[in-house]
Amino acid sequence: MKKLLLLIPVLLLLAVLTPAPAQISETWLGGIPKWENNMASGTEAGFSTVANQTRLFAFVTSGPIRFTNIVFNVTTADTAAGSLCGAFADCYDVGIYNATAAQQLGQNITAGTLLAHCAAMALNTTGVQDCTTVEGVEILQPGAYYFGFTGSAATAAITYAAGNITFLSGGNPTSGGTTTNGVLNSSVTPPVDTWTMSSAKNIIFGLHN
Repeated sequence: MKKLLLLIPVLLLLAVLTPAPAQISETWLGGIPKWENNMASGTEAGFSTVANQTRLFAFVTSGPIRFTNIVFNVTTADTAAGSLCGAFADCYDVGIYNATAAQQLGQNITAGTLLAHCAAMALNTTGVQDCTTVEGVEILQPGAYYFGFTGSAATAAITYAAGNITFLSGGNPTSGGTTTNGVLNSSVTPPVDTWTMSSAKNIIFGLHN
């Protein structure tokens, strides 16, 4: 009985000191999130870019985000036949630009630098698209960023939610926004922040490994 009474406090102490196991679907070792979903609420619809032009949508992260893939949803597909993107006539690209100058991995990165993108792809089917970025593993430090979208045509549309607050919603870069063959440029000049509330559009997307 004495041994049992001595054992109970030890077990209780271990229960307090032992941390709960991290859920692999939520965090990597070191607490770096695996997913960063741009949470957007409101009416969902499809956004089409102007052909050969870049559109930027602002978002903010409060913690470091590690990812290799960008996930988004295609509301309207572009099925025009051709040869620019495999058997299809039009190519599209999505990616992440930094909105402010920052230091990453010991390097100074200017505002408007393309950090990760999917490269030219055909958006010929509707539904969730999960693309692997050209750059591979990328870590976003806490800060402000843009989700960029371009295409060689204005046919395909990706899902957004309206009725949010943001400092840029579908804006054009001041320079560097004109694209070729549906591929985002390596850098753009970010526009001046334009705060919008009730009518703002936020692209619904996610980042993951």
